[in-house]
Amino acid sequence: MSKPRKLNTTSFNYQQAVLKTLAYFNLFQYPLTIEEIENYLLVHVSNYTKIRSILNSNKNVVKNNLFYQLKNAKNYAITRQDRAKIAQKMWGRIHRYQWIFNLIPYLRLVAVCNNLAYNNPTAKSDIDLLIITKSGRLFTARLLLTFWLHILGVRRHGKKITGRFCLSFFITENQLNLSSIRIQGQDIYLAYWLRTLQPISGSINVYEQFLKANSKWLKEFFAQPLLEQKIYFRSAPPLLIYLKNLGEKIFDSKGGQWLENRLATWQLKRANQKKQRLKIPEKSTAIILSRDILKFHNNDQRKNLADLWQNWTSIKK
Repeated sequence: MSKPRKLNTTSFNYQQAVLKTLAYFNLFQYPLTIEEIENYLLVHVSNYTKIRSILNSNKNVVKNNLFYQLKNAKNYAITRQDRAKIAQKMWGRIHRYQWIFNLIPYLRLVAVCNNLAYNNPTAKSDIDLLIITKSGRLFTARLLLTFWLHILGVRRHGKKITGRFCLSFFITENQLNLSSIRIQGQDIYLAYWLRTLQPISGSINVYEQFLKANSKWLKEFFAQPLLEQKIYFRSAPPLLIYLKNLGEKIFDSKGGQWLENRLATWQLKRANQKKQRLKIPEKSTAIILSRDILKFHNNDQRKNLADLWQNWTSIKK
């Protein structure tokens, strides 16, 4: 597989950077405010005055209320407002079940990702999660979390999707750097996926380590460092911390290690069988199966999105 291709920061100027930033979010029908363009701006250092001047003078950009988008797209301002209401309900659902993430042993960080992370879900969206576990206990943590969310009736499975938690991406503390899962070409989706990630539970220290582990390769996309997102993060109450630590003491034993090994063998076997049925190539980044990462994205759209984004930006030069 070819190595991911870096963004050529000399290939477009400041105006093109603004347009390329708008073009990416246009793919998801999400217009941006000036402040958001500052935060999400590609390859250049943000400058409010310069951005505003470009937005107000460029014929390819239109303004609807406080939101800016590319001209040849539909008016997405109303779409954004409607989806914000959906997002508010989903965040309320997350907060109702946040206690479970603070209770399950070996969960080191749980974060909301994809469209809900920046308040852009549709009415049929699920709640996508990134879950970071203790190294050597991924499969135990996955089993316990899957069990409890299923019992509570909020786990995504089969055709039960809307508003449910999607457990399709697990990594351990040994796999914080995600550069190895980048797709061939310019993985613009993964870059923005990381920039918009919203932690909700776990250790802030692990979250900071995660950002640091990915900071080097993200410089290919952003001149500005990742900002910590803590608006939806909730610290665990003392009782849940006690129960979680008690659970870890129980599983931190020879019996716990035996269980982890058995679960790893069983879960990896089942996952590999499914991968073969779906005819997913061995080196594909759609489904990744190892002791440190479980990624189940059967329909990985990153390549298609990168191509669409490139098509948008080639039109706007």
